[in-house]
Amino acid sequence: MRVKAIFEDLKGSLWKRSIKLKREFLRFWIIADLHLTYDKKIKRGWYVDQILAILKDLNEELPSGWDFTIAIGDNVDFVEKWWCEIFGNVSLGNPFTFLNALPSRFGAWPGLKKVDSFIKWREIFTDKKLSKSLDRDRVIPIAGNHEYDKANNEATLNTYLKYHYRFFIKHNASEPLSFSLTLGNLLLIFLIPDSPGVAYHTAGITKQTGFASYANSLYWFEQTIEENQDKIIFVFSHHGLISTVSGDTVDSLDFFTFLKQHKLSAWELLRFLLKKGRTTWPWGWPADRIQTNSIAIKESQCPYVKILRKFRVDAWFSGHIHKNWGREDRWYIKKYGTNHFLVGAPCVRWDGKISDCPAGMILELCEESREAKIRFRWFSTKGSEWGYGSIPSTFVLSLPFEFKF
Repeated sequence: MRVKAIFEDLKGSLWKRSIKLKREFLRFWIIADLHLTYDKKIKRGWYVDQILAILKDLNEELPSGWDFTIAIGDNVDFVEKWWCEIFGNVSLGNPFTFLNALPSRFGAWPGLKKVDSFIKWREIFTDKKLSKSLDRDRVIPIAGNHEYDKANNEATLNTYLKYHYRFFIKHNASEPLSFSLTLGNLLLIFLIPDSPGVAYHTAGITKQTGFASYANSLYWFEQTIEENQDKIIFVFSHHGLISTVSGDTVDSLDFFTFLKQHKLSAWELLRFLLKKGRTTWPWGWPADRIQTNSIAIKESQCPYVKILRKFRVDAWFSGHIHKNWGREDRWYIKKYGTNHFLVGAPCVRWDGKISDCPAGMILELCEESREAKIRFRWFSTKGSEWGYGSIPSTFVLSLPFEFKF
């Protein structure tokens, strides 16, 4: 059967695609934070083998494939000198994490280029030999902070626009804009950040670029939500809306103010977290969630949260927070009337080894059903599985209406 896919960006531009489905239900593969890097000259990069292994595993597990691949930001990456300056010149004896950008004198920093990373990612996710589900018109990569060309307030998404947005989403776009996709009575909203929202190091001073601003999409988002309350609504963004799973505890401190007050270097904090069994920052820094101001505000004061209190949104999927999925980690919370899901990051180590990791989520909607099924995929070289630890193999999400094409 064929269904009509209707796209619309925040400036009201419309474009349509006819999508052929093999079954009477929709299946999405949702992934985040792949951080693929590549240099075509040396034919080397990080996470390429990891991503290929995940794809092979999922293709074998789901022989009938899936309809759409949704990649919610930080799909590519590259290594800049300032990473080493901020986090220290890491020795080979330290744990390997996604922050482990080794200086060139250790012979392990290939100087990866972001353009090459975008092209390599595009090659993989249109390779029908890897999976017949990897169709150009069915892959939706949105931008996170690492898609930006540089890490500062003046950074642009020019490379993302040229190699991903125009290729996969809107072929004649002049700028990358937040957009929606309508499939029957299902509305998918994709938010693209206005700034990278990360720190950078220059002239011996560490600066904060501002938070992950989504201010440009705010009015359009509210209008779109209000006008489509007769539809099932799912939102996808790189940064999440929820700052913590335990309550509204985020204050106005930015990350580096916190370090200064506690007389910590970023590397010292990372080593402390590693001792506690974590590989990345905890969930809860103001820069880790959606903001609309240059000054961090509490989660409950965020304009996007205020919209959720006025209008129904059925689910919100986000990435950005790299979790190690220990027993105390949470992947889901219902807050402000909305179901929030943290997708998880496959990028675990930069030492060339394929590691056990989150491999995204499978979202399924059956026609004439008021339930959606979400299955968390855990990839392992010893045997992958659905669910992991306290995460169930299948999570049933109640819908406000029956899904109809």
